[in-house]
Amino acid sequence: MEMNINAKHPRWLEWSFVLGLIIAVILPRQLDSGRFTTIDEGLWLYRSANFYYALGQREFEYTHQSEHPGVTTMWAGALGYLTEFSEYRGMGQGYMENGFSLINFLKSTDKTEVDLIVAGRRFIVLGVTATLLLTYWITRKIIGFFPAIVGFLLIAFEPYPIGLTNILHLDGLLTSFMLLSSVSMILYLWKEPKRRYFLLSATAAGCSFLTKTPGVFMFPFVGLLLLIKNLKQKQDFLKGLITKIALPLIIWTLVALAVIVILWPAMWVKPIDTIQDVFGDMGHYLSGDAANFIDATEKNEAKQNWSFYPVNILWRKTPVVLAGILFAVLGFIKRWEPLGEKTTRRFVQSLILFAFFFIIMMTIGGLKADRYVLPIYPPLILISG
Repeated sequence: MEMNINAKHPRWLEWSFVLGLIIAVILPRQLDSGRFTTIDEGLWLYRSANFYYALGQREFEYTHQSEHPGVTTMWAGALGYLTEFSEYRGMGQGYMENGFSLINFLKSTDKTEVDLIVAGRRFIVLGVTATLLLTYWITRKIIGFFPAIVGFLLIAFEPYPIGLTNILHLDGLLTSFMLLSSVSMILYLWKEPKRRYFLLSATAAGCSFLTKTPGVFMFPFVGLLLLIKNLKQKQDFLKGLITKIALPLIIWTLVALAVIVILWPAMWVKPIDTIQDVFGDMGHYLSGDAANFIDATEKNEAKQNWSFYPVNILWRKTPVVLAGILFAVLGFIKRWEPLGEKTTRRFVQSLILFAFFFIIMMTIGGLKADRYVLPIYPPLILISG
């Protein structure tokens, strides 16, 4: 049975599924959001407090709070302060050294750390939801309505990503931005070469790096996609290398850098020092030890070898998604529709390259934790869907 991925469907049907997708993303991420906290959220709560205070005092250099750099997360946290405790920016308490300092200060107010964490989480979930919806719209143009909606419903309900996209932390936003950047570039290169998709990919890549330093992966990955796209052009290879690969990559990079500067106030006043601090502190993550892997009470060398992330992913994936991936491999080989369609095949190949090289990059680093490879989950889930 063949499937026409470009078939027209009643508008009411498509909007019904989109509404269902919105509910599927938001509902499990907001249910009982005030009944728990996580350890790292305390870090981002006080960093967001300092970020918000720095904006209020116009001391923009203090919006650089971490090497991660965590800017998008701190924007979400600052919006949480704005809606829940707006007067914080002008109370004269200064900058907090750690989470305990913030908790001690809050004891003199009618607010608690849980109130502020929940407020920040709302904006994390809002950002993740908006980014996933935009990515769905892009993906729909590549693989069609039904494959896209199935894939994104699986993403919405996959338990492990839910647990990392509903907290005041980095990996949920990083994953959403990297997926949007990748899918937008795939659409631009192999389906609709329109400028807006090129710019959207660069903008999302800039937001990825602003969220967490592994977002820098998008720069070589986009270069790889440009190379693959133009690899078969044999006429005047050197000219093609410059005009079709190097020049677009430079423009794309400049747009991403512009986004980084615009959204990070510290870059307005101390750009060189800020970037040096971020890349200078990356050495800790390249030489650290594995942590938080299934049995946190036991540490051994085997957990730090090449199998660390493959085993991790196997444990985190649901049986439905694993079965879908197996069927996708079979369907890709046998060219079942829609996996027989040229653009869909390129879409799948690009997502596989993303997952493969991202795992390699994270495996090379010394510091390992299960959540560090969250960005490969949505691409694999989309292939499964």
